[in-house]
Amino acid sequence: MSMIRRAVALTEQRGALGSIPFGDTTPIPNSMLGGLGAAGTVVSENSTLQVAAVYGSLQVLCNAVATLPVRLYNGPDPTTRKSIPLVPLLTKPFVEISRIDWMTQFVMSLGLRGNFFGRITQRDPGDLTPTQIKPVRR
Repeated sequence: MSMIRRAVALTEQRGALGSIPFGDTTPIPNSMLGGLGAAGTVVSENSTLQVAAVYGSLQVLCNAVATLPVRLYNGPDPTTRKSIPLVPLLTKPFVEISRIDWMTQFVMSLGLRGNFFGRITQRDPGDLTPTQIKPVRR
């Protein structure tokens, strides 16, 4: 092996393991990068929220969405539509916290992880639709 190839082999990091024939498509684990992510530093929810721009923009989104009024109507035409009473899941999603706090956690989870996880803690006895959802941190 030439000196240039050895230098490239020592500095090059591949996603596939060279010892497996034809490589492997699974991404390399973080331990192969010295415990750091591809950004060169540990990126987590806590470290992300320490950046003022991220925290501020998420707070604006959370506050804007959480304080929006929730209304249901029976049709799109404003002249003939009538208001429909809200289901319990929209008025009080989880009994231990307010709707605004629940919505804040919902939007924060979507902003940080791109998904929201909740545990159904109560269902309607008639049609088994959820009436209480507890936010779960994943």
